[in-house]
Amino acid sequence: MPSYDFPPMGTPGALRAAKFARYLPKYGWNPYVVTCKLGSSATLGLEDHEHLEDVQIVRSLDWKRVLKKARPVANPISQPQENHHPAWYRRLLAFAVGKAMFPDRGITWYPSAVREASRIARHICVDVVYSSSPNISNHLVAGKIAKRYQVPWVAEFRDLWAIDSESVLDKWTQMRCKRSELAIVRQANRIVVVTENQKSAMLKAYPELASKIVVIRNGFDPADVKNIETSPPATRLVLTHCGSLYGGERKTGPLLQALANLKEQGLLSQNCFQLDFVGPAEQHLVNQIDNLDLSSVVKCVGKVSYQESLRRIAKSSAVLIIVHTSRIGISAVPTKFYDSLAVRRPMLALVKKGYETEELVSSLDVGKVIDPDDSGAIEKWIAKELLRISHGEHLQGLDPNVANKYSREQRTADLAEVFNGICE
Repeated sequence: MPSYDFPPMGTPGALRAAKFARYLPKYGWNPYVVTCKLGSSATLGLEDHEHLEDVQIVRSLDWKRVLKKARPVANPISQPQENHHPAWYRRLLAFAVGKAMFPDRGITWYPSAVREASRIARHICVDVVYSSSPNISNHLVAGKIAKRYQVPWVAEFRDLWAIDSESVLDKWTQMRCKRSELAIVRQANRIVVVTENQKSAMLKAYPELASKIVVIRNGFDPADVKNIETSPPATRLVLTHCGSLYGGERKTGPLLQALANLKEQGLLSQNCFQLDFVGPAEQHLVNQIDNLDLSSVVKCVGKVSYQESLRRIAKSSAVLIIVHTSRIGISAVPTKFYDSLAVRRPMLALVKKGYETEELVSSLDVGKVIDPDDSGAIEKWIAKELLRISHGEHLQGLDPNVANKYSREQRTADLAEVFNGICE
C-alpha cells in the first residue's frame, strides 16, 4: 500500500489511507504501508496514528527533502547572498524543475518507495497492491510492484487526473498525463473512484473499464468524534468552512458580497454573526475580506489539526460547504460533507444544482443548498437565520441514523470485498 501521505500528515489522502489501514485487519487483510519518511508540507496533527498498532508502516526517503536539508545555511549575521542569475535563467530553471517533477512531488520518493516495497514483497506473500491518487506517484510505485511480482492491483482515483486537465496543461504535459493514466487503468485489475459522476467520466474516457470500475465513497470514523461535544452557539450564527479554497476555484465572492450587503443594512455584526475559514491562508480571500471591510465578522483561522477542525465544526451553527466544478463539469464531494454528518451539524452547501453534493444534501435533508453564484439567495438565507436566532430558534442537529451508512469501517468493508473479488 504505497501512500506518499500518511499520518501524522493531515491531508485527505493520508486520512483515507489511514482509515483503510486501520480497519482492513477486521476483514482479514493485513496492510503493509510504504510512505514518505519526511512527510509532506501539509497540516500536521492527524491523530489516527494512535489506532494503527496492527499496521506495518515503512517510511522511505524523499530525496527532494534530503537535498533541501543538505543545503548550506547562510550565516544569519552576514548579509544574504544576492542571486546573480538573470530573471530569464531563474524562470528557465523553474520550468525545467517543474517538468522533471512529473507526475507530481512524489516522484523523488519513487525510487526509495519501490526499493522498500520490493523488500516487503520478497519476504512476505503479497496478495494485492492498493494505491490511491493524488499523488499519481503512488500508482507508479504500485504498478511497478504489481508487474514485478505478478500481484493484482487496485488503483484508486480520488480526483480525476488526465481527463480533467486539458485546459490547464500544455500539450506536451497533457500527452504525458494521458499516456501515464492509460497505462495505469489498463494494468490495474480494479479501478476505484469516490463518486458516481467520476465513474461516469472515467467510463466516457475509457469504455473498456465497465467491468472493473467501482465506487467507494469517502466517509467518517465515529471514533474521531467520540469525545467531541456538539455545542452550537445560542445567540449567534456561526458558519465554519474547513479546507482549501484551491486558489479561488471554490468561489467566495458572492458569499462575501452577501455579507457586505447585510452589514451595510445594519443586519450583520460580530455580536450576531461569525464566519471562520479554517485552512491554509489564501491571499485572494484575505484581499476580498479587506476590500469589503468584513474583518470583524470573517476570520481566516489558518491550518489546524484534523481533530481541531472537527471540534470547530461541532461548535458551529452550520458547516459551510463550497463545491467547485472540475474543468469537465465533474464535482467532488468534499470530505467535510462527511465530517458534518459525523458531528451532526447541518450544512450550508454552495453548489450547483444537479451536482452530487447537492443531490446528497437534498436527498438526506441535511442542510440548505444554494447556487454559489446566487449572492441574493445567500443573503436571504443568512438574514432569515439571523432573524430566527434573534427569536430564540436555532438550526437543528442531524439525525445520527442518517450518517451510519457513511462510516469509514463500512467503506473499508467495501474495499475488502474488492480485494476478495480479484483474489478468488
